[in-house]
Amino acid sequence: MAIGGVALPRMQDHIIERMSASPVLLADFALKSGLEEYRTMARNALGVDEKGEEITTE
Repeated sequence: MAIGGVALPRMQDHIIERMSASPVLLADFALKSGLEEYRTMARNALGVDEKGEEITTE
C-alpha cells in the first residue's frame, strides 16, 4: 500500500493561491470580530501599520 495518495494536477498552484489569500481572510475576520489582537495580526500579515501604510524595512 502506497502512503500519501495522488497529488492532483496544479495542486501546488492551488496551495500558493490559498496561502496568498490568508492575510485578507485574517483581516476580514479581524474586522468582524472587533478584537485588537486579530487586527494587529492582520496588519502584520499584510505588511501595513495602524494607518494602513506599507511597513518598510529600510
